[in-house]
Amino acid sequence: MIKEVSPERFFGEAERLILGLVILFTILVYVLWGGIGETLSFLAGGFLGFLNFRTTKKEGIAFVKKIQEILLSDQKNLYNKERHAYIAKIYLKLLATAIVIYFLIAHLRAHPVFLVSAFVLVYFSLTAYSFIRFILWMRKEKKEILA
Repeated sequence: MIKEVSPERFFGEAERLILGLVILFTILVYVLWGGIGETLSFLAGGFLGFLNFRTTKKEGIAFVKKIQEILLSDQKNLYNKERHAYIAKIYLKLLATAIVIYFLIAHLRAHPVFLVSAFVLVYFSLTAYSFIRFILWMRKEKKEILA
């Protein structure tokens, strides 16, 4: 049941979705606002969000596999230790990203709204994609249980 979910496939699909959305919305920003500053700011924010997700991908796959092992072996106390280490790494990467965003805004005069909105687009699309995949997986599990 829990082994059917492939973290590599999920993260690969999410990565392609995020990259496609960033490109699509960058074109949309250029068409709607027409300014090169806004477009480059959005592209930089999308690139930072994508890069942040991409660097977390390998650790995320390892984390999901470890959680699957823990859930299958009923060792719940190991879950908290793994989770805290993973969350600490995520926050350190977000801190580094915040420093880069500050540099882009303060020194390169990137537009903060477009920069942050592209970064939010990356994580909003990841959250929405995860939620949709979870709902579809639950429907499949429900059908298998009722059958």
